[in-house]
Amino acid sequence: MSSYKKDLSDSAHDFIHIVCPKLRELGFLSGKIIHVESVTAEEMARDLDMVAGIDAWLVQRKGITGLASRVQWGETAWNTFTIREYRITGADTELAKRLRALRSDGEYIYPYWTCQAYISQRPIRDKDGKIIDDSQRQLLSVALAKTDDICAMITHGQCERLPAPGGNTFAAVEWQKMKDFGYTINIWLAEKI
Repeated sequence: MSSYKKDLSDSAHDFIHIVCPKLRELGFLSGKIIHVESVTAEEMARDLDMVAGIDAWLVQRKGITGLASRVQWGETAWNTFTIREYRITGADTELAKRLRALRSDGEYIYPYWTCQAYISQRPIRDKDGKIIDDSQRQLLSVALAKTDDICAMITHGQCERLPAPGGNTFAAVEWQKMKDFGYTINIWLAEKI
C-alpha cells in the first residue's frame, strides 16, 4: 500500500471509529454520517476528495452537506486547522480549490464543515496490513468549524504560515483564535493527565 493510500485509509478509519463517536457524544454532529469512500464508486470518491475536498456526507431530514476531515497523529495536539496553501510545483492547493468553490456562487461544491482531530498515534496494523486494536490510542483534541470561516481567517491573515518539506507551505488556523474572533467553532480537548 502506498504511503498516500495508507494515510487515506488510516485517516478514514480513525474518523469513522474514533472521531465520529466523539462528535456525536458531544452533540457537534447529528444525523447520518456517511464516509464518501463507503458509498461512492472509486473514481468519483477520488474526485470528491481531490477536487471538492469532501470526505463524508452529513445526512439529515432537511438536507445533505459535505464534511472535510483531517486526522494528524502524534503526542502533540496542535489545535489548529491546517490547509495546504502553496505548492512549489504550482499545482492547485486545498486552499485554492476551497476558495474557488466558495467564490463560485454555488456552481462548485465544497465541504461546508471541516473537522480536524489529533490522535496519539497511527492505527496499528498486523502483518497483512489490517488495522487492529484501537484501545491504546487516544483522541487528544477535535474541532469542527465552517470551511468558509477557516478560509476567511486565512485570507485575512489571521493564521500562521508553516513551511513543509519541499518548499510547500501550510496555513494553520488556531482554534482558540477562531473562537476569539467570534466564529462558530466546536472544540473538544482531552483532559491532561
